[in-house]
Amino acid sequence: KTCCLRFVMAIGVLTSFSAWAADQAGPTGAAGGTAKNGTTGTPKIAFEKVIHDFGKISGGEIAKVEFIFTNIGTAVLEVTDVKPGCGCTHAGEWTKKIEPGKTGVIPLQFNSANFVGSVAKNATVTCNDPSAPTTILTLKATIWRAIEVNPQWAIINVTTENPSNATTVHIMNNLDQPLTLSNLECKTPGFAAELTTVKEGKEYNVLV
Repeated sequence: KTCCLRFVMAIGVLTSFSAWAADQAGPTGAAGGTAKNGTTGTPKIAFEKVIHDFGKISGGEIAKVEFIFTNIGTAVLEVTDVKPGCGCTHAGEWTKKIEPGKTGVIPLQFNSANFVGSVAKNATVTCNDPSAPTTILTLKATIWRAIEVNPQWAIINVTTENPSNATTVHIMNNLDQPLTLSNLECKTPGFAAELTTVKEGKEYNVLV
């Protein structure tokens, strides 16, 4: 009877230990696996593209694009911030949380009002992907204007040692019809302007 009693007690101890070990192992049956109260994993962001070229756009145009991305990881991806590099670029309402296998969008728009020629602007995306916590999105464009003025502001630095200075403003006509400039006036005392023709109907210089 004593041996039988000890045998039953041993079975009871083994049964209790097996139940505890299974509970610790979780549904996968291995210790350290997925817990009952949630899933473990790592989010991972993947963009369809990180550079968008609008091509040729007219000066003053508002150009818009949506950058599409996918969470190819195994945990929820959180996009916490989208920070444009300058005031000419604006981020719209982007997708904040993305489940594994799902996609999201980041809308960006660029205001070309103060630009001419080739332009590239960036926006920094911050997320909880440990392998890529930040991603740089780039907007490119070539700004076309009917009449280009370069530089757009004529800045002249005058000091007591150098009381006279000058700068040249270049004017380019991108239209098919010729451009005629005449009656050049400078109404500010102390300043003078002189117009010269580089190419009749197309290009001019103004010496200020």
